Amino acid sequence: MDQAPDGTVWLAFRRDFEVWAVQRTPKGQWSRPERVVREYAFHPSLIVADGRPLIVYHHDGIRRIPLDLKEDLRKRAGGGSAIGYAIRENDGWRTGVVVEPEEVVVFRRGMWAQRGIGRQFPQIEQLGWPVLFRDPRGVVWTMWQNTTRRWVYTARWLGEAFGEVQECRGPFNAPRRPVHAEKFAPSQANDVGVLFHAAAAGGNDRVLFDRLHIPRLATTEQRKVLFLDGLEVAQTQGIELVLNQMHKPIRAPVLSPNEGEAIVLATSVAKHGDHYVIGYRTSYESAGSELKWAISRDGLRFQKVDKLPADLPAPIRSGTRSLNYWHGTEQSRPPFSYPNPNATKPEQKYIRMGFSIDARGSYWLEYSPDGKNWTKDRALTAPEAMRERAQPNLVDAHDPERPIRIYSRVYTETGRSWGVIWSRDLLHWSGLEHLLDPDDPYGKVPAMDRIGDTGKVYTMRGQIFLDAVAGKGEDEIYAASVRRAEGLYFCFYWPGKQGRPLTDVGIAVSRDGFHFTRVKNGERILPLGPPGAWDSGYIFQMYPLLEGDKVRVYYRGNAARREGTDSYSHNLEEIGVATIRTDGFTYYRPRETNKTGTLTTIPIDSPQGTARKLTVNLEGIATAGATFAAEVLDAASGEPIKGYSKADCLPVRNDSLAVPIVWKGGAELPTGRELRLRFYLSGRDLRFYSFEFR
Repeated sequence: MDQAPDGTVWLAFRRDFEVWAVQRTPKGQWSRPERVVREYAFHPSLIVADGRPLIVYHHDGIRRIPLDLKEDLRKRAGGGSAIGYAIRENDGWRTGVVVEPEEVVVFRRGMWAQRGIGRQFPQIEQLGWPVLFRDPRGVVWTMWQNTTRRWVYTARWLGEAFGEVQECRGPFNAPRRPVHAEKFAPSQANDVGVLFHAAAAGGNDRVLFDRLHIPRLATTEQRKVLFLDGLEVAQTQGIELVLNQMHKPIRAPVLSPNEGEAIVLATSVAKHGDHYVIGYRTSYESAGSELKWAISRDGLRFQKVDKLPADLPAPIRSGTRSLNYWHGTEQSRPPFSYPNPNATKPEQKYIRMGFSIDARGSYWLEYSPDGKNWTKDRALTAPEAMRERAQPNLVDAHDPERPIRIYSRVYTETGRSWGVIWSRDLLHWSGLEHLLDPDDPYGKVPAMDRIGDTGKVYTMRGQIFLDAVAGKGEDEIYAASVRRAEGLYFCFYWPGKQGRPLTDVGIAVSRDGFHFTRVKNGERILPLGPPGAWDSGYIFQMYPLLEGDKVRVYYRGNAARREGTDSYSHNLEEIGVATIRTDGFTYYRPRETNKTGTLTTIPIDSPQGTARKLTVNLEGIATAGATFAAEVLDAASGEPIKGYSKADCLPVRNDSLAVPIVWKGGAELPTGRELRLRFYLSGRDLRFYSFEFR
């Protein structure tokens, strides 16, 4: 139940197999119940959104399908519930869908040493009971457990329907269907409390408390607002979010091996005056192969040279901000060493983690009195759970609980996955979890896996943040890179398909570095070429180069489509190029050519005494029917502020990465109050990528 702003109380309930709603007036009178959803509907959750009652519920799925049907297909009947919603409008209740269950393949494989052993089951997704909650910025969310994928998902109410389905937290060992959330988060909060139920090592179901970070927005923030997870967006109408795939200007690779070679691996890309230069090697063991050079006038066709020309200008140093998605900000890159927070002796003033590839990775602590002379101390075993030469690769000074982090490969029932562990002092690590059998967590001991022929046994894994079980069309996650940029933890990742360790490139983002969600789940930012193309097998390793309003991305590709391609010496590893608009990973556009759509932001703090202007990253304004305008609303009333309405907005004439928005009264935004922005988009070919305060 929930109370509307006018004092009306709404109550939703299930009667028989239907969902009903009833209201009590501010004077205490109850109305006759209204039938909202017909059979079979269960587990309603209600909240008042913009003065209207909104209900989410289970629909159908009256039977829970067993994982193994044991050749009895009749057990599939009646399973697979959808999650629907109902919103009360002037002419009655309108229903819609939040998510429909899909048939997916469930993997039950061994750990890495037994990765060729296991089973696969076709299974209809079993969705748990949905709940509704309102975040601190006033946006309504729904959340539910998907016990088949072992992941919790969310979707946000954007005024006319629910938006993108996004990952929240997982994967859980033997998850339970109920989830819970703090229904009304205080407006001053920065997160929402959530609660899940799952199996835990030790033989008892665990109640897991967690928190979802909810961003604030202020005109004083120095960041671009990108439309990736959409958390700065409160409402949309008549527009759609599109993943902006990278464009390949030519079909052929830009650099191929010489006769007798099988691979070229780029190590650097730069522009020297009017020449493009690629540094490359022809061996996977890069340290043992000679660094070579290739040079180009257009960046599309490279010629190999014995040495760079003597008169070649120095490399152009372009701004790095738009490359932080690949490299990370300087503040978030791990230093050479750290001040030791636990130092009790002068000789232990500084600390760092040592590493050797011997025995598939060995780790230890080193101490120093001056940051120059180091003494090896005790061995560390926690990083061994992360595999792949795991070392600290991100620092977040704004998170005192978890500042030093290792993002690296771990293994789950789905094969290769990616997890995270964290520390304050390099000695004590958190985030390690037992790997339990999801179908029999207490009947079987936690999984153990050997590490090659070293004699080491792998019994723990880091907290999973990216697993193929939550992705569409993914078999496992071969690799990932996590970087800090524009207020986000930005993750390129390389999913694989059955029998293929990696394929193309996807994007995931997070607000805290722990709860990641794929951007347009199932779509790829850099897709494979068609069958037979030089990059039709897999795409891997990207090297960006900023050039005007675009980023050139040089990448390694291969035409082979099978597991273990590295063992086939005849498979060519080549270098290609793709381009993408600067800060342009996604965009909004109108759904229909002849209609105007709108996007409204969450509240924006505009402090007294600040002077900020609004710019937008816009493309396609010159196309047929394209128009763009912005107005500034009072955050509380939702009404346009005098002088800042749509009618006051001067026409936008040109495309730019930073189009200035100007009203008749000027460009500076109102101060000393909370605002919202509402953007008006017309024209099917208009692309609205981001906005920023300057």
